[in-house]
Amino acid sequence: MLCCLLPGCSTGTSATTTSGNRQPTGPAIERLSLLCTPVAFTGGPQGGINGIAAKLFAAAEGDKKTRAIPAGKVEFFMFDGMLRGFPAGGQGGRHMWAFEAAELKPMKISTAIGTAYQFALCWGEDTPRAATISIIARYRLEDGPEVFSAPCYVTLGQ
Repeated sequence: MLCCLLPGCSTGTSATTTSGNRQPTGPAIERLSLLCTPVAFTGGPQGGINGIAAKLFAAAEGDKKTRAIPAGKVEFFMFDGMLRGFPAGGQGGRHMWAFEAAELKPMKISTAIGTAYQFALCWGEDTPRAATISIIARYRLEDGPEVFSAPCYVTLGQ
């Protein structure tokens, strides 16, 4: 009964990490949520906005909090304009960033809703050609299904 009254207490499956924190285990990641904002990184040729800050949250159905990404690959795709869905074949876009799970540790943060990852994504020479861009995140394991975020729309004010 006491467990039900304490915030953050769960009766779901979990595992204890070496730091003593309990992490959800069980179902694979089934849902991605993505938040984006335009940013100006230093050293851009024309100055101004030349990338985005992205925050990615991953969860399985039924999770009360978002979870860490222990394996697989996270990719971000940038498209000109307001994209509806993801193009067939899972490729395309003006620019793509890819991160293996082992590369995510420095980007990992704790939030009120669970684990998240913060990314600074600079598009370099692949400057958007529209005033609005769409960013989609994709998570995949070698032997598992692909999981996509909904498009995140960013107005650049060009």
